[in-house]
Amino acid sequence: MHPLISLLRTLSLVSAYCSPKDLSTLSCHNTTALTSTCCSEYPGGLLLQTQYWLPSPGPAHSWTIHGLWPDFCNGTYPAYCDAAREYASPVAVLEGAGEHELLRYMRKYWKTNTRDGVDDEAFWKHEFDKHGTCMSTLEPRCYGKRYTEGIEEVQHFKATKKLFKRLDSFKVLLQDGGWRIGVLMNE
Repeated sequence: MHPLISLLRTLSLVSAYCSPKDLSTLSCHNTTALTSTCCSEYPGGLLLQTQYWLPSPGPAHSWTIHGLWPDFCNGTYPAYCDAAREYASPVAVLEGAGEHELLRYMRKYWKTNTRDGVDDEAFWKHEFDKHGTCMSTLEPRCYGKRYTEGIEEVQHFKATKKLFKRLDSFKVLLQDGGWRIGVLMNE
């Protein structure tokens, strides 16, 4: 199995009903017909995961999460795609789903730049409203009868966490030769 297909499956961004053929669309240059936009991000075909270097208020030895969103592969992305799924409180949705560990993780690694005057929950809400509502793989129809209100927001945050943990930028930069901890920590 292609490593990207394996990653997509572990991120829970694709339906359990997606076939390997459905999951073979992994490029901005896809020429095959999509059988389901629940199985591959459309349009665009890729997700962009961004990280910040915020040693304060974030952890000293890690980057922090900025977000995860679909990418059109041309420097642009969709935004604010479904106002009906802009839930009032990500914390309430996560607590209601019993995702207490995920919430603790987000409070540590998904930090806002406090200079913006926005608290973490408002930042998470902004990220899901702006980007998560545009992910074709998280549309309510993709869940079928298993859909419950807010499940796509939970899945968005879970997928972002899983991808962030797999793409440890801090560790990669330290191992990649020219970077030293002092450089990253502004020492």
